[in-house]
Amino acid sequence: MRNFYRKGDCTECEKPETTIAKRIGPKLFCVWCNEKRKKDAKKPKQPTGEAKLFDKIWKEREHICAITGERLEFTPYTHLWFQCFSHLLPKGSWPKYRLNKENIVLKSPKAHRDYHTMSEVQLIESKHGDKWRAVFELKQRLKSEYNKYTL
Repeated sequence: MRNFYRKGDCTECEKPETTIAKRIGPKLFCVWCNEKRKKDAKKPKQPTGEAKLFDKIWKEREHICAITGERLEFTPYTHLWFQCFSHLLPKGSWPKYRLNKENIVLKSPKAHRDYHTMSEVQLIESKHGDKWRAVFELKQRLKSEYNKYTL
C-alpha cells in the first residue's frame, strides 16, 4: 500500500519540510492546511448574481442556440439549463464582465463544451463556422471595451 503522506514544503502556509497530506496540481497542503481547505469547501458560497441574470436573459431572449440554431428546451435552474449560458470572456480573467449580459451567449450544452475544448480555428472550420466567427468577433469587441473600461 502506498503512503500518501510525505515530506515537503506546504504551498499554503509555506511551512518547510512538513508532512504533506494533499496535492492538488502544483499545490501541496500540510495536514493542517488540508483540514482548513476541506472546512472552507463546506462553507456555503455567496451568491454571485449569475442565477438572477440568467433568469432575466432566459425571459428576454429566444431559447435558441446562437451556434446551431436549435431550440433550447431545458427546465430552469437545472444543471443543463445553466450550461446554456456561456461567458465569452471568462469570469476569472474578466471579473467586471461576469454579470454583463452582452458577455453571455445562449448555446446548447454541446456547443458550450466545444467552445471550451476546441480551438478557435477548429470551431471556425466546423459546420457552423460562420456562427462561431460572429461569436469570436463579439468576444474581441468585448475585450476592447473591457480594456477601455478598466484603464
